[in-house]
Amino acid sequence: MVRIILTSLVLVASLTGCWGLGFGTPSPNKWPLRVFEADDYLRNHSQIFIPRRVINVGEDIYSAIGYALANMIMINGPDGIVIIDTTETMIDSWTAYEDLRNEIDDWTKPLVAIILTHFHTDHYVGTFRLLEHAETQGWNVRIFTHETTLDEMARSSVFKLYASRRGTRQFGDALVLGEELLNAGIGLESKHNDTIVNDTLVPTDTYRDNTTVQLAGLEFELMRTKGETDDQTSIWIPSKRALFCGDNLYEAFPNLY
Repeated sequence: MVRIILTSLVLVASLTGCWGLGFGTPSPNKWPLRVFEADDYLRNHSQIFIPRRVINVGEDIYSAIGYALANMIMINGPDGIVIIDTTETMIDSWTAYEDLRNEIDDWTKPLVAIILTHFHTDHYVGTFRLLEHAETQGWNVRIFTHETTLDEMARSSVFKLYASRRGTRQFGDALVLGEELLNAGIGLESKHNDTIVNDTLVPTDTYRDNTTVQLAGLEFELMRTKGETDDQTSIWIPSKRALFCGDNLYEAFPNLY
């Protein structure tokens, strides 16, 4: 999940697509929720992700919500396009990217960079599909991560079986959507690739504590902000006064594992 904070406004930009709409918000004097209240609250929570859509959350900043667990963010810079996070599947990544591009009606600007906020699969797996298209266009795409991201991926792969079991419980992967599963909390449902993705992510640029880069005609500040993960990256665009804080901020707390 990626969040964008524009000055004092908290706006959607996440893997969960969180838009502070307040659907089904219970009265504060009724905690804990009774069973029927909790059911309504969870059903209304799905409206955050339905229908999937692209939202203009600030000047030249767009968020694709409801396409997968994670949101995909697009910054339309003067000299190109920058993407933040790419969802968990190749298909959903491409669908979100198409809709983002169509929102600005411009496929000529090159994709110059992809910034990944952290190593969780719902934030980076779709990167490979965007790189495939960029290669056909002759675009040289830089990929930014924290310097520990690849190590985190390797460490995670060691415990992949256990992590998969945990994820199945957390997101209700074995349940039927709409009947047994209302939503996955941070998104409508956890998505999976139709085929095994064998590609290995290779960042072109990494950083340690913080760094400033010029991308697509804009200045980006990348900062290590340990939170949900140790490699979490937050991105600040001074000219837009926009902060993208990854999974360090959710629509609803807590995210239970």
